[in-house]
Amino acid sequence: MQRSSLLVFAVEVSAMKNLGFSKKILLAAALIVVVAFSVFIVVNDYRQRQSLKSSVKSELQQLGTLTTQNIQTWLESRIQLLQSMSQQVAVDGKELPQLQRAIGLPTYSDNFQLSYFGSTEGVMFSVPAGNRPADYDPRARGWYKAAQNAPGTIVTEPYIAASSGKLVMTIATPVKIQNQLAGVAGADISLDSVSKIINSLNFDGHGYAFLVSAEGKILVHPD
Repeated sequence: MQRSSLLVFAVEVSAMKNLGFSKKILLAAALIVVVAFSVFIVVNDYRQRQSLKSSVKSELQQLGTLTTQNIQTWLESRIQLLQSMSQQVAVDGKELPQLQRAIGLPTYSDNFQLSYFGSTEGVMFSVPAGNRPADYDPRARGWYKAAQNAPGTIVTEPYIAASSGKLVMTIATPVKIQNQLAGVAGADISLDSVSKIINSLNFDGHGYAFLVSAEGKILVHPD
């Protein structure tokens, strides 16, 4: 009888030990699950952040590319207009009545701040007339010097125009009559037009766009 009691007690003790061991296993398993879940949350959050960052970067790159293309298309259309004007001057000649007819077309005044022709004799004709000093010589200007020997149309860095006092870029192209340089046709483009394109970009308050030249000079900036 005593032996039987001892046996029952031993079984109970063993069962209690097994129960404690099971609890330890369950606790360890629970900790593993918690740690694994925590790691999953951290990894998932990191991946989401990276995915969001990549998505935003891609969208900004697409927006930048699209804006660049828009500005390029806008500028190329103005270059084509100037080339058309220079061809008309080459055909009609550089006498005043012919220049008035060739340069005074509304399509030029609608797209350019100033349209003009500087002759090899130093005579300047523009629409509108502008406010230049009496001794103004187009041959001394940077746009004339840059364009007279150029193989095609040139685009200058922004500068303060003598006629308007405003910041502009000039597109200019040499005009030849009977294969001889007759002068340079040019047009001023106000940077206000480019600024409107740049400032129209919406970044939801997270940034802004600005335009720089190939030399790294800031051309358009919201400030």
